[in-house]
Amino acid sequence: NDERMMVWVKVEFTEVLFSALLLALALPVLNSLDTTVNALTTSIAPFSCPPSTLPCHITLARDYLNSLFFETAGFFKRVGMAYSFLASLPFTVSNELKGVPRFLGWASYTTSLGFSFLKTKLNFYRFLFSYLTNILIILRVQDVFIAFTYYALAPSLLFLGIALRSFFLTRRVGGLMVAIALGTYYVF
Repeated sequence: NDERMMVWVKVEFTEVLFSALLLALALPVLNSLDTTVNALTTSIAPFSCPPSTLPCHITLARDYLNSLFFETAGFFKRVGMAYSFLASLPFTVSNELKGVPRFLGWASYTTSLGFSFLKTKLNFYRFLFSYLTNILIILRVQDVFIAFTYYALAPSLLFLGIALRSFFLTRRVGGLMVAIALGTYYVF
């Protein structure tokens, strides 16, 4: 019984040492990966990393999403102007003949001036307007998610995972949290 207890203590002690080693190596590894990304992107002119408090890959991702957002917003503005112009045009002219009796009642008529091709264009702009609205929302949500991942999600999962890895019952969950933290930090 004492031998099994000694083996268990040795295994637990080595696991705690590996958790401490993981904590001690996690931050330098993250810093070296950031330096590697910065070195790889210096040759790309529009998306090089400016000096910033954020890591290079986060800065690149947010700059890319912002450039897509503003290009789409400019196109959205042009579509909105064309849509509002076409929506303000009268497609049918209603003329009522008032006071002109027709056998037993009053007559009215509506004439179409041949603007049916503009209705198709208006429907296309309406579809494009709603589609671009969805794209702008998705781009902004992705930008917010990247910021949330950097500031809150990845650090919380990393340190919680390292802490959970220190205990026998939660060792696997802790390792999973460390893996998820590192994966979300560099994938997103």
